[in-house]
Amino acid sequence: MTPSSWPPRREGATIGAVSDPAAVTITEPAQRARLPWVLFALLLVMLAVTVWISAQNRPFDGESVFIAFAAIAIVGYEVVGAVIASRAPRNPIGWLLLTVGFTFQLGALTDELVTYVYDRHGLDSPLMSVTIWVQTWAFSGIMALPLILLLFPDG
Repeated sequence: MTPSSWPPRREGATIGAVSDPAAVTITEPAQRARLPWVLFALLLVMLAVTVWISAQNRPFDGESVFIAFAAIAIVGYEVVGAVIASRAPRNPIGWLLLTVGFTFQLGALTDELVTYVYDRHGLDSPLMSVTIWVQTWAFSGIMALPLILLLFPDG
């Protein structure tokens, strides 16, 4: 066998090319990188709604330091997750960090929403039972934390 005939090729087969270019859809890297940041923006809106409902429920007198630290931690999970997921979309660590940030935020939002609905409508509101159910399951996403520790450093 001569070097020019190696590797053996089948008739009509090409290496590194597609026979029908119209059948291939190319996802631009910019489009792949955009999804984590869109999710991050939605999570920031969710955080703003949580803080607004919390302000409606009660003043931040004794809890302002805790709320500030909690918000910084939540946003920290989300920023790092968005950076990793946008630069390496196949790496699960970024998506898991976004999940943990979402979980904390959902827990905080539903906690404040339960207080808000209870103060204004009592336990009889249909929204109350749905909110309590979501709040009960909200922190199940914390299960992503051990996965992060297991997958780190190489995803």
